[in-house]
Amino acid sequence: MSYCWAEIDLNAILFNLKKIREIVGDNVKIMAIVKADAYGHGLEEVAKQISSKENVYFGVSSLQEGIRLREEGIDEPVVNLLPPLPQDIREMVHWGITPIITNDGIAKLIDDECKRQGKILPVHIKIDTGMGRLGIRPESAVDFVLKIREYGNLFLEGIYTHFASADTDKEFTEYQLKVFLTTLKKLEEKGIKFPLRHSANSSAILNFSSSHLDMVRPGIALYGVNPSPYNSVKLKPAMSVKAKVIQVKELPAGHSISYGRTHILSRNTRVAVIGIGYAQGLLRALSNKGSVLINGKRAPILGIICMDQCVIDVTDSGEVRVGDEAVIMGKQDAEEITAWELANLSGTIPYELLTAFGHQLPRRYKFSEQ
Repeated sequence: MSYCWAEIDLNAILFNLKKIREIVGDNVKIMAIVKADAYGHGLEEVAKQISSKENVYFGVSSLQEGIRLREEGIDEPVVNLLPPLPQDIREMVHWGITPIITNDGIAKLIDDECKRQGKILPVHIKIDTGMGRLGIRPESAVDFVLKIREYGNLFLEGIYTHFASADTDKEFTEYQLKVFLTTLKKLEEKGIKFPLRHSANSSAILNFSSSHLDMVRPGIALYGVNPSPYNSVKLKPAMSVKAKVIQVKELPAGHSISYGRTHILSRNTRVAVIGIGYAQGLLRALSNKGSVLINGKRAPILGIICMDQCVIDVTDSGEVRVGDEAVIMGKQDAEEITAWELANLSGTIPYELLTAFGHQLPRRYKFSEQ
């Protein structure tokens, strides 16, 4: 039996997907972003649940993730949002994983492999409109796409960009969208029109309807966390994190707690040790800052969070026994600790928390009532 685990509510993910569908309408396709093991929620389990309910594209960040989906029987389009390495091209073509194209030399290798295997492979071109990461600069886009169009075994299915700050900077997001649309217009003047034009991540889905185009790419919103704490759209968090109490004891005032003695008790205190630490994704930055829920009440974290344990103050939490359940992230009775709360306390973002917990903890799946 695990001392700690992540509980994943798959129906919450379906609720969020339905909410996104309501926002974008029936004519806009959805690429469910399931990279990084579905943000820690479990790639196969999440994709199978979505696949059985709605026809979507899936976005991954490695060939290996794409193959895992294919081996699970997922036959919807799978787009690898990182460009392929030369050694991956044979398997990518074999499994029908859609690559993004940012390099002519790689495109030629893909086309050659498609000819060897007798296949036509859809590809998506990425345009860098201001992120400064992957993609072709807009001023080079027309010549680049005209070159890629010469490869007979590549189907120019999609073209897209990625917003740098759709959650915080309206002006720059609108600038990026304008640059992207201008690039598309220049391509259309050359007779090139892509079936799928996409730009909207979770923030843009919620805040910039003009960016929805032919397809949207929900990531963190799919898992029930608003990309900005100021968005009013109600989503259902899919991940809760829980741990068991492994010891309860009384300590006197003046006693120190954990490594470095960073917390000295100011009163006689009943403490509980719970079986979760930074090795399981509970960020050390939450030491002496965070709290957990036990018996529906907040219990502060005392001292430095250890590798696989931490100490909490349960003096005011009612009767607490070994084996009781503490909630690190999620709801218990009327109280809730959100990913945004933990992120703000630890100086990071919910994305890091979800992936940290999800990659380190065993997962338990449940289906709540919708």
